[in-house]
Amino acid sequence: MKEITLSIAVAAIVTASSSAFAQSVPDFKGIDVNADGYLTVEEWKSSGHSEADFAKLDADNNQFVSSTEFLDATGSTEATKDSESE
Repeated sequence: MKEITLSIAVAAIVTASSSAFAQSVPDFKGIDVNADGYLTVEEWKSSGHSEADFAKLDADNNQFVSSTEFLDATGSTEATKDSESE
């Protein structure tokens, strides 16, 4: 019974952490200061977020976060697909 309770508690913490991260992320356009359709680590950090969180967003490890990577990682509906269609 203790194992089940512990598993449920861990699952709740992981879910809350992921949800809190996604809720704390501002919209893509608000972070993309130069409006090039990609986020740099400098833009990300200047918006008050950590370099470690940037690395989590940068799925292809190219040092840029596209709107698709942003959407996939955060679940945000605020990102734009403009950079992906060019």
